[in-house]
Amino acid sequence: MLKNVQPFVAGYSSDTVVVLHLIPISKARPFFLRILDVCEKLEGAYSMVFVTEDKLVAVRDPYGFMPLVMGRRSNGALVFASETCALFD
Repeated sequence: MLKNVQPFVAGYSSDTVVVLHLIPISKARPFFLRILDVCEKLEGAYSMVFVTEDKLVAVRDPYGFMPLVMGRRSNGALVFASETCALFD
């Protein structure tokens, strides 16, 4: 799941928990770049959406093994999903 990261995260089975533990360690600035910095160190399949104070950050693995689609609902709401069928009213 990870390459070259702290050994304390090895016991977790959830990619989200691992990422949440690694974000505070990243030295990237501004904050949303910490999320990207951590995700660049992940190996394998993942797709996640994070909410910061002023941003919505959506990430997926570089090869697209875990799909992540973005769309707008008829009411204008921005949505992310792992399947396109979730985007339809």
